[in-house]
Amino acid sequence: HAAYLLGQTSEEGWWYYFPVALWAKTPILTIIMVATWIGLMSVLIWRTVRAGRWPTTTVWTSVGWTMVFPALVYLGWSMTSHINIGLRHIFPFYVFLSLTAGSICATLARRRASWLPVTATLIIGVSALVAINAWPNTLGYFNRLVGGTTNGHAYVLDSNLDWNQDIWRLRTFLQQHGFTSVHLALFGSIPADKVFPGRLPVLTDEDVDRGVQPTGLVVISAGQLYNEDGPFHWLRSYTPNWRVGSSITVYDFR
Repeated sequence: HAAYLLGQTSEEGWWYYFPVALWAKTPILTIIMVATWIGLMSVLIWRTVRAGRWPTTTVWTSVGWTMVFPALVYLGWSMTSHINIGLRHIFPFYVFLSLTAGSICATLARRRASWLPVTATLIIGVSALVAINAWPNTLGYFNRLVGGTTNGHAYVLDSNLDWNQDIWRLRTFLQQHGFTSVHLALFGSIPADKVFPGRLPVLTDEDVDRGVQPTGLVVISAGQLYNEDGPFHWLRSYTPNWRVGSSITVYDFR
């Protein structure tokens, strides 16, 4: 399976693929809450050790067995996979992240009950805002730590960003603007000729090197544009005139 990560392509994949994908596509609030939980647990373990006790009751409680241990085993096992084509392959990992976030509220309820309503409201409110802001391009969502969706291609591609989810948005866009003839290159196995009859090919790097000038409208998806082994590097030096969804860019050379 050809894979892409941090501007590189590989047939073998990378052991750190899923941690990078998690970092890039997980909402910042979730990352903060998991980091907070790790910090709290670290403090509790340190205090237990300094008191001369083994931190069994701190780590290997029901919380440890239901969240920490399964999550680490699942992620570690996933990192041995050579099929690195999408974060979707480890979606069950997010169940453990949600449990971790919930445990923070449970801790507040026991230690600072007065903080719980504010904290719970903040968590729910921010999560809702992130979801609303990402809609309807949720599949191609990337957090602001990596520059948002428009910079997601610098980290991961494939189904993380370009899974043909915008093909119908593209058809609507072309119809609304009255564009009937386009140079088109889409990633994936969708039969573009059936959806866009009469489409024209996109110039390749070899064509441009021979002095052929681009003309008309050029439509390309992220999986084609940013594939390091692909033939469309020349387009990267241009700024797109339109973006369709989270995965397709349109260039006007008319």
